[in-house]
Amino acid sequence: MFCASDITFGVNWEFSRRRVGDYLAGYLRQPSAIRLARAVAASSSFPPLFGPVRFPAGPEDFTHGKYRGDDGGDNQAGSRGAGYLETFVSETIGRIRTDLDRFLPREFEVLVNHGYFMCGHGLDSRPGTRPPGGVGEGRWPYPRMADPDRGREALRDSHARLLHTRWLRGR
Repeated sequence: MFCASDITFGVNWEFSRRRVGDYLAGYLRQPSAIRLARAVAASSSFPPLFGPVRFPAGPEDFTHGKYRGDDGGDNQAGSRGAGYLETFVSETIGRIRTDLDRFLPREFEVLVNHGYFMCGHGLDSRPGTRPPGGVGEGRWPYPRMADPDRGREALRDSHARLLHTRWLRGR
């Protein structure tokens, strides 16, 4: 058995002879379609050196998943009251670098905004979990980064790797 992280849901992704997948996404109908080398590569992913392994599978290739979807596409933002549109999340936030260097202040602000509203959305999907005062009620932690155009500009070069200066201190 090999394990990796499902970066969509943030849960353990399992590779074994009898199943490949996780409890939210579901399990591949044909687990034998995934070669051992792909399972090892996914299990070995370490963002500064080895990025995530992607599998060319669609929702129809999975079974027994507990995730029932959001309201779909850009309507997802409306269902949680506020937050970034799905297109901004996938096209801009999804390209933020995943190395171990500290995020720049502008990257941090966009990520905190996104995390805040995703937390509110997650709490909304579980009855009885919303704390008093609410989370994700339309109050942006960093309002200046609420505008997607400003966020795109702030993250324009974020996908590029930075020099890992702290790793070079000993030289």
